[in-house]
Amino acid sequence: MPHYLSVCAIFKDEASYLEEWLIFYDLIGVDHFYLYNNNSGDKFMAVLKPWIDRRRVTLHDWPQHPGQLRAYGHCLDHHKRDTRWIMYVDIDEFFFSPLKQHLPEILERYERFAGVAANWMLFGSSGHHTRPIGPVTLAYTRRAGLQFRISEQGMLRPGGDSTKLRDYYPQCSHIKSIVDASRANRVYSPHSFGYCDGSLTVDETGEPITSAPLYAFTEEPRADILRVNHYFSKSLEEYRAKLSRPRADSGTIYPNDWALMREERCNTLVDETILPIAHQISARLTR
Repeated sequence: MPHYLSVCAIFKDEASYLEEWLIFYDLIGVDHFYLYNNNSGDKFMAVLKPWIDRRRVTLHDWPQHPGQLRAYGHCLDHHKRDTRWIMYVDIDEFFFSPLKQHLPEILERYERFAGVAANWMLFGSSGHHTRPIGPVTLAYTRRAGLQFRISEQGMLRPGGDSTKLRDYYPQCSHIKSIVDASRANRVYSPHSFGYCDGSLTVDETGEPITSAPLYAFTEEPRADILRVNHYFSKSLEEYRAKLSRPRADSGTIYPNDWALMREERCNTLVDETILPIAHQISARLTR
């Protein structure tokens, strides 16, 4: 019988964070995981083997670099008959609803749409210079405001003036998508997808996402029904190491000074919305 909600992700050397991520999605109602190993050199199989043995994880070796978009396309092509919905997220992203822990109950209201997206909530280092003890979802509780903007070329609105900050999309306008596996047939970006019937992904209010480049942003960010906690930096030590590695989607590297300035500004608000689930994760990790 097909799954209702599955997750697709590509990973590289994430063994120390995989268990928390898997437990989180298990707790919110994900049925299955399609994971793509991108040349990991750590002990990821020690984490994944129990999940594979229980038939909760399908693992693909994926040596291409950059390989994210092709991995996503492979998942669409090979697993579209195996699941109703596929969520596309990274290992540092936690997609959930603040209204109800069991996400499939929320997704029922979006079943007439080809895909639904949630906005990023960008969490910074939260004062941690080195990796803290405990789950990511407990340790990092400070994020950027929804209207946080920074001069980033890819975030400039079509026709906007690059010298005016107001002409850039807010950073939290980025989306991550859950798609109808039977209708999605094209990967535009790590954030957005095309559909065989010409449909568009909708935001949490049911409004089509139409105006941004590659349909990868909403006009304004929202987080009342759906959200993605994106722990993009973790500790400052880990973030500096991350900045030295090519990105999984494009193979490029962010400018170091710009990226550190962006991270510093992603610690302005305290946000503990995820903590009820984070405490459940912590309990399972300590068993």
